[in-house]
Amino acid sequence: MKLKEPKSRHIFFLMNSFYYGFIISFIYGVLTSLIVYIFQNSEFEKYVKDFFLTFNSLILGGLVFGITYQIYGTQGYVPSTIEKTFGEINDKTYKEHKRRFFSLGRSLKFSATFIIASFVLYLFAKFSLSGIAEYFMIFYGCALAGCGVYGGRKLFYIAQMLEAIRNINVKEDIFSDDKFRGVTTYVNIITTICTIALWLHIQAYYYGDFKYHELVGESLKIFMLAPAIIALPVLVIFNFYPKTVLKDLYTKSINFKQKELQKSIEKKELTEFEKIQYLKDMDKISRDELKYRLRVALNDLPMAITILIMILSLFIKT
Repeated sequence: MKLKEPKSRHIFFLMNSFYYGFIISFIYGVLTSLIVYIFQNSEFEKYVKDFFLTFNSLILGGLVFGITYQIYGTQGYVPSTIEKTFGEINDKTYKEHKRRFFSLGRSLKFSATFIIASFVLYLFAKFSLSGIAEYFMIFYGCALAGCGVYGGRKLFYIAQMLEAIRNINVKEDIFSDDKFRGVTTYVNIITTICTIALWLHIQAYYYGDFKYHELVGESLKIFMLAPAIIALPVLVIFNFYPKTVLKDLYTKSINFKQKELQKSIEKKELTEFEKIQYLKDMDKISRDELKYRLRVALNDLPMAITILIMILSLFIKT
């Protein structure tokens, strides 16, 4: 399958995606509020308060639906970057991970599992509403869960595809042009936004206004932390993981470049000492540049700060 390389604005300028996410959340909130007002007027005020304020559904949904749309629209970016750089990859492991990455059926099945689990959880947690108002909140919570795991699954297979090319034989200079820089930025943006959304989800649902079914009581509250327990380690690992793969690939590229440079120097009229010194200086410059590019940089700070705030907020409120 030939992949189209998405335009840069679709990768790095996410505002349109989030506008769509906020619009979807807003329309859902307004329409369901109108239905509750018509058919269950006694719950109208409480429903509007819960949806827009208590559970912060407008902001949370805007982020979750927005990043889901962004991931779906740009899912070809990482494979296209890999194949544009190295050509067709014949590695069976890479091909299998790529097939699973693009499999809509697998994505839907995976999301459906968490949607069903979320439905059961919210059914027993019991929103402080009744009738259709409660089911509107349950449906929305399930939609958030389905979209969240969709994004997590995509990140997982991006990591798997990168791991599959770690041992590829690099026979060109991919280091000088930093051909994979966009991949690390892409993953960094997605994981940071997902972490922010995860924090908002914990704030809304772990501390949310639930009555809890008498059979389970407030012990069920711990399951509201399930998204954080499952997703946070994944997001943290995948945020930094591409750099470890790129370090190996760029190191191979530097070694290849050094060999090519050595061949060209052999043809020049230089003393043996000058040749050795020149190669040594070039190697040092290249490896220093590699360390500079792959160090924990400023664009990693939002992720670190978000995680810190998330953890502190849990301890402070608990």
